[in-house]
Amino acid sequence: IAARQRYADLVHRANVDDDVKVLIIRGVGEHFGSGADLPEMAGMFNGDPDYSVLPEFAIDPADTGDGDVKYPPQGSYRYIAQVTNLYANSNFGLRSLQDFKKISIVEAKGYCYGWHFYQAADADMVIASDDTLFGHSAFRYVGWAARQWQWATMMGLRNFMEMVFTGRPFTAQEMKDCAFVNSVVPK
Repeated sequence: IAARQRYADLVHRANVDDDVKVLIIRGVGEHFGSGADLPEMAGMFNGDPDYSVLPEFAIDPADTGDGDVKYPPQGSYRYIAQVTNLYANSNFGLRSLQDFKKISIVEAKGYCYGWHFYQAADADMVIASDDTLFGHSAFRYVGWAARQWQWATMMGLRNFMEMVFTGRPFTAQEMKDCAFVNSVVPK
């Protein structure tokens, strides 16, 4: 959560900074990234009574004093709707590149899954190494993912349905063939 929020802040700063003309986003190490930290988010879906969604909103549950911030209860529509709306807000790092007013390029390599898959979908250009695997498994563990319409727009409806329904990752070449990736290069 903190990394996603920090990313949103950095993209925001780059957007405002006139010295920045192009933003290149790349992963450290062998992979672009595998998405959100599922253990960190597990309590959102497994009914853990001690889990708090407030950190997703940059609210520390310990700093709410006498309980002045009360999140909607699990099982209610507002419980997951609040998070879904948050994930559509560029200030919280999920769609920061959609609101970026300069050129953005993602360098994808290795795994490009989940949250990182969104960053690739939102970038102006995607350069992928030949070993890159693209995917998002939220359909398997939650049943939905925020802004899935964007995947359909970027990949085409048939490819989108295959990725969502089978959960299988797509290779860099498959993503180039459906115009999601601009170039595939040797690692």
